[in-house]
Amino acid sequence: MKRHSVLLVSQPWAFVHVPSIQLGVLLSSLRRAGIDATAASLYLDFMHLLKAKSRDSADASGRFTVDSYTSISNLSFLTGIAEWAFAFPPIAVHTEEEDEAFLRCAERRCGPRVIATARMARAHAEEFLCGAVQNVIDSGCTILGISSCYSQTAASLQLAMRVKQIKPEVVIVMGGASCEADMGAALHESYTYLDYVLRGEAEDTLPQLVRAIEGQSGFEEIAGLCYRAADGSTKCVGDGATMTSKMDDVPIPEYDEYFEHLKRTNFAADVNSYVMIPVESSRGCWWGAKNHCKFCGINGGSMAYRSKSPERFVSEVEGLCVKHRNLLFQATDSILDLRYFESVFPRFRDMRERGIDLYFFYETKANLRKQQVALLREAGVQVMQPGLESLSTNVLRLMNKGVTALQNIRLLKWAMEYEIDVEWNIICGFPGETAADYAIMTELIPMLTHLHPPDVIQMQLQRFSPYFEKADENGVRILGPASWYKFVFQKDDQTVWRLAYNFEHECESAVATDEVRALKELVKRNWDKRTYRKGQSTLAYWRGPGFLTLRDRRLGLPAQDLRIAGLAASVYTLCDEILTPSMVVDSLGKATIVEVQQILSFFVKKKLMVEENGQYLALATAYRAAPVAASA
Repeated sequence: MKRHSVLLVSQPWAFVHVPSIQLGVLLSSLRRAGIDATAASLYLDFMHLLKAKSRDSADASGRFTVDSYTSISNLSFLTGIAEWAFAFPPIAVHTEEEDEAFLRCAERRCGPRVIATARMARAHAEEFLCGAVQNVIDSGCTILGISSCYSQTAASLQLAMRVKQIKPEVVIVMGGASCEADMGAALHESYTYLDYVLRGEAEDTLPQLVRAIEGQSGFEEIAGLCYRAADGSTKCVGDGATMTSKMDDVPIPEYDEYFEHLKRTNFAADVNSYVMIPVESSRGCWWGAKNHCKFCGINGGSMAYRSKSPERFVSEVEGLCVKHRNLLFQATDSILDLRYFESVFPRFRDMRERGIDLYFFYETKANLRKQQVALLREAGVQVMQPGLESLSTNVLRLMNKGVTALQNIRLLKWAMEYEIDVEWNIICGFPGETAADYAIMTELIPMLTHLHPPDVIQMQLQRFSPYFEKADENGVRILGPASWYKFVFQKDDQTVWRLAYNFEHECESAVATDEVRALKELVKRNWDKRTYRKGQSTLAYWRGPGFLTLRDRRLGLPAQDLRIAGLAASVYTLCDEILTPSMVVDSLGKATIVEVQQILSFFVKKKLMVEENGQYLALATAYRAAPVAASA
């Protein structure tokens, strides 16, 4: 029986400041099973090559940087620009005129600078691939495992084909997000140099596949596998939705290769200070399992929520921190396990109090309590992505988010108070949204410019989302895959449909383009990220004995300084939470409903508070630094 040696690789355009968690976990899984395995973060080599090739450019704009690389990777989701950089023969054959037409279309979304750097990347892609193939051959591997997410598919196919041409006996296995469900089956059918495609989570199935290749078991027993029958046709086992049931069974990822590899690059000094170690405390989405957000295609066939035990996750983070001398962690979870507020985050808080300055990025839901936000900050969560998506309660209802606009604003306010950065979007273009929804947001935005600003983006129709799976039921008409898929993969229409993750679409009752454009312009004018970072828009209050000093310097609104005393001060501080007038009266116990309503109306008129459906929320953040003078 022949024993096999596995090389796991990750291609461009994985982010260069982040090790691949896919490689890390699968490498550990193979070694745990006693299989000889190594990894290669080939995407680091591409960045190294591009920087070297452009370093002598007299014009700084002609030098390829980590920012250039990141911009291409980020924007590929909308434009396919990263895939285009590897869309050349034999994967795709285009005339010069066709390439230029593609770039003109992409430039409208990502600008000329990104297009210029994408041209540079494509010009050196063949040289990179030659080096990558040589790395694979020199490794002596007999099985090549390629991890492919959405912007890595063309580069992964190019590598697989070249390795197969030079050394046909190397068995090629592909897996990852771009291989989920029918996308994986379509890849296997369309590209015959892919011997196997694994769909779904692969900690268990990849070691099983290696043993099957060695003749120890049958292929038909491996859930999610696509393999070739004797006649060359594709056989698929199940629907591809394989899941690891117990998260504590997932091995701790091995990142040694990434850190050693990074040291040998010419850009290590550019990223060393912000390399983030990926960790996952959970998979799936507990909210999506109950109420799937209609636009969300994340998690594919693995929506069932599973999380690691507190003991396992805390020890994993601490171990990786010590091993790699790194304090920055990026949680890959789709949503935070609320039970961790009782079990995990107090432990991270304790570690920080002992002098271990952990830093985390986490995705969460917006309806957190204030003490939970405070605990996140105390535990080291300094960036969160809470999935806000809109400032219209009606639109949030349409997309099935399970929160209101006031809850979203409240989280933004509390995150500001506890110095947690928030990454979020206002998404436009949902079926059923109205002009009134945009009017509400247009009125709100000038009052919120002291809080973390959003990006304003158009809704993308994603495979696996309810809008895709039940398009007619949700007022969506699918026009076909995003146009760049056909350009990159050059397959028949049916195959491109199966390969695609993003789709062009039309919605019933969609709001006019002019209203969306006006919202984007308002955000750009009054809520610009660069302006926000300079602290040019503020609304804060300071507490005194029986009074508040309030300073308002929000962009686009008149400046005002107020000293609020007595009952009004009590009402304002109570409305740090979302309250009705009767709830305020019950909390105070010494005011009438008429008095409270008059005070609330005053604050709304001054744009210091917002009201929706009889509920009120104060907008000023509590500030703890030295107070400023205010008029009486």
